[in-house]
Amino acid sequence: MPEGPQAVRSVVAVGAGFFAIQMLTLGAQKLLGTGNLPLTLVYMALIEALGGYITARLAVIRPVMHSFALGVFTFVPSLALALLAWGSMPTWFQVTALLLIVPMTMLGGKLWRASA
Repeated sequence: MPEGPQAVRSVVAVGAGFFAIQMLTLGAQKLLGTGNLPLTLVYMALIEALGGYITARLAVIRPVMHSFALGVFTFVPSLALALLAWGSMPTWFQVTALLLIVPMTMLGGKLWRASA
């Protein structure tokens, strides 16, 4: 674990990615709705990748690892919410949405690393 300013930067990087995912998802849901489940999965996946990209961009070291941490940090509350709301959406949708979180955030980190 990084120490001092690097640790603060790591927390800020993951926090910024998490905040971006939450706010952009909320905005997309308001704008596009959630009636079309495949479209919802697409925009959620793109937003998660963008969050991973933001996190990797802000990380001082190991950008993909930070994007992975963002994925885990996003997955845990998403799993809790999915379990609480189980049955309100089709099972295939809830499972797919959960399974996309970590790979998409890591993809965003890898895209940043490739462009840096």
